[in-house]
Amino acid sequence: MGEARATTVVMRIRVVTWNLQGSKLQAVPAVAAELDGFDADIVCLQEVQRRQFRQLQSRVGAFGRWTFKHWPVRIPSEGLALATRAPILQHHHVAISRRAPWWSWRRRVVQSCMLQFDGVRVRVANTHLGAGVGDEERARQARRIVSVIRDLDIVAGDMNVDPDSRVLAEFVGLRDAWAIANPGLRSPNTNWAPGPRVAGPVQRLDYVLVAPNWRVIDVQIPTDWERWAPLSDHLPVIVDLERTVQIDDP
Repeated sequence: MGEARATTVVMRIRVVTWNLQGSKLQAVPAVAAELDGFDADIVCLQEVQRRQFRQLQSRVGAFGRWTFKHWPVRIPSEGLALATRAPILQHHHVAISRRAPWWSWRRRVVQSCMLQFDGVRVRVANTHLGAGVGDEERARQARRIVSVIRDLDIVAGDMNVDPDSRVLAEFVGLRDAWAIANPGLRSPNTNWAPGPRVAGPVQRLDYVLVAPNWRVIDVQIPTDWERWAPLSDHLPVIVDLERTVQIDDP
């Protein structure tokens, strides 16, 4: 028998995370057009209703999963969603909040997907850490994520903390892609305060965290906030990643 051979390839993927504020989202076609323009391989969405995701998925990837977060009864249920160009080998979700009932907006979950990119498996988690709670509870939720999902490549979502928060350090082995690409620089803000969006976002809450075996090529956070303000109270974060991998020859 001959020796097994492998080919070294450079794998590139684009990841987008975006909180869509689904309970107030009106411009689904406009959001779909923006997502289409990102040309992303993985899209992680927070605060999105199932019917909204059905309308959006065809623009962002052939494969997708929606995960229930909570249902306030008077409006459609809300959740997390992941869309991708790669087949989804595994998908599950875990509640990360404590004692929050299914109808409460305080209920929080993490969505985990194992994706298959041309023989390379990528584990992605999509989440939305607690609002209306302190950093101690958010840190506990972050620890819960890394304890139940092993070998994470990427964690994306609305973390509800600023870049200096100790909560991000709880994602052991993962780092903020923006900080890697722009050492020493403060990133643009991604979230507006409640009320009319007549000025730019006031805080950074949204992140793509990556494992060390990925090289961060570029990170984009839109600065033309006037264009994005009608769509959501969050801006998207767009991250280009690269990794050298060995693929076994057939």
